[in-house]
Amino acid sequence: MGLEIVAGEQASASGLRDRLGVLAVLQADITVSDTSEFSDCPGLALQLDAYARYLVEGHIAYTTLSDPGIQFCFSAPVDATGHSSFFPLRQGSTFGVGPLEAFRQVVFSDAFPQGAGGQATYLLGAAPQGSIKTYRAGGVLQLRFAQITPSPAGTRIRAGSWLAATKVKEYPIT
Repeated sequence: MGLEIVAGEQASASGLRDRLGVLAVLQADITVSDTSEFSDCPGLALQLDAYARYLVEGHIAYTTLSDPGIQFCFSAPVDATGHSSFFPLRQGSTFGVGPLEAFRQVVFSDAFPQGAGGQATYLLGAAPQGSIKTYRAGGVLQLRFAQITPSPAGTRIRAGSWLAATKVKEYPIT
């Protein structure tokens, strides 16, 4: 679904928004330390409509030491269903070298974290992808993150990280 406009076509603001999707770009670094409790990453949240299906993608740039590492998950609107996968370096990888790991979050909750390795002086990345279907309640799809092992060494999501959601189908109210 791209933005295709035909000459003379009239488009509503909501129609254009649906065609363009929603995008969030992190404007400043966000750091957590001394905790394995998930925190919202302010700035990486997407407002989703009710009765809609979205494809989600992004790029999360981060820095962390191999230990404490980093873990990711999404929180979603109350009645949403779907799944997400993150593709970061495998936990324990250092200096930006190592195999990629695929982690799938089947239910949008903090109970299914994805762990990743890292090295504090190298900018690393994780690529979230997935789909989400909302029902009666639209709401916010929020990226959350935490350290794997609590440590005073900071674990940081870097400015310029982004999330996008493209609406692919709406569902009628039943």
